[in-house]
Amino acid sequence: MKRYYIVDAKHVRSLVAGDHYDGHIYHQDPRHRLNASWILEKTETAGVFHIRDLAHQKYIVAGDKYDGHVYHQDQQGRLNAKWRTVMVSSKNGIDTVQLLDLKHHKAIIAGDREDDNVYHQDPHNRLNACWALIPENQWNMLNHYTGMFKDQHWLVAHNAWNTQIAANQCKSITELLNYGVRGFALDVYGDDEASLHLQHGHGNIASRTPWEKIRNELKTWLAAHKNEVVTLFFESYLTGPKLGKTPAHTALQALDNSLKNIPCYVSGKANQEYAITNKTLEALITENKRLFAFIEKEPDEGTQPIFPAMTSNFAENVYGDASLKLGTWVNMREGSAKTNPLTFMNHFGNAPTGSEWERNRRDLLLHHADAFYTTFGNRYPNFVSLDYINWDKQDNAPIEAVRSLLWRTLAKSPPKAPGPVEVHREEASA
Repeated sequence: MKRYYIVDAKHVRSLVAGDHYDGHIYHQDPRHRLNASWILEKTETAGVFHIRDLAHQKYIVAGDKYDGHVYHQDQQGRLNAKWRTVMVSSKNGIDTVQLLDLKHHKAIIAGDREDDNVYHQDPHNRLNACWALIPENQWNMLNHYTGMFKDQHWLVAHNAWNTQIAANQCKSITELLNYGVRGFALDVYGDDEASLHLQHGHGNIASRTPWEKIRNELKTWLAAHKNEVVTLFFESYLTGPKLGKTPAHTALQALDNSLKNIPCYVSGKANQEYAITNKTLEALITENKRLFAFIEKEPDEGTQPIFPAMTSNFAENVYGDASLKLGTWVNMREGSAKTNPLTFMNHFGNAPTGSEWERNRRDLLLHHADAFYTTFGNRYPNFVSLDYINWDKQDNAPIEAVRSLLWRTLAKSPPKAPGPVEVHREEASA
């Protein structure tokens, strides 16, 4: 039988039974736990199910007497252990439903504010009363293959190469890629292809790394992962072509020539912008157009045809300490425009702390993304840029945050009112 994570459309967290059986249902990230994996067992009535977890083989049950709570028990043939699915939407192969018990005709609901609890109330068209039935084997998905670039949500490593003194990151490029990072912000210097290097700050020689080393690491990984797309964001200190002149023999052209050593790289500003705007991710992968590169802004020499500029393509917020403060974190970055087709969210301080566990909390990242959504035309960020991306078995916050944004895009839609049902008026408060 198909196994599901049952994930609410507001907070993008799952129904989870206790790690040790305790009779309760929680609202948490699934973290690949069997007690977060559910089977919908058919009953004698179409569209009505018993919902059983895989770890303890117990069921989601409303109170025998209405009390506003749901429990984790044997179902014992009770009407309050039978759940009617009311379709809210079916989008991208994911059904989003409301779940109402047959005894009290109340819905399973996450808290109006995220609080790890699950309630039993009237749905009132709340997104936290709408549950996406996500097949377990799809939960780790990082790519929306049938979507365009603007439909993706990816993690970016800020100053990705810099693991030296005053390090911005603590993992290698390959480790970050294996974790799920799909964007890299890089400061590039040099005069020709041989001298291209990455360095954080003009005088910070300790952070200097040959660009060729990072390029070859990207090349190796992309060759081994044919279904992945990677984007580079260069803070470029390279000279560009003078207005009206061909780009040959400029440092910016040297960077493009170097990138051409990676077969899936898309060369040329016009080619990149066309592919990003007009191709689904699936089409880009089929055509082996899987590496894109932006420069932060046009060079001092003027507009050039080599790389697309972030200032023309991304609606971007401020960076540094201002990107971590509630009063300023959705302010527009200078040179950006809210009408640009893609979105980029910075979330890092002027200097890394050397840990970032607190700054990179999942709830804080999603709170920032929600504010970004409101400010930037009802759009979540396509890219989220962080310092010191770290993880362990207990805390997987950065990738869980961007995966939550992806599932919001895939499963979220304005909830429709279910058909009329007879309900009680008393409610427990979420």
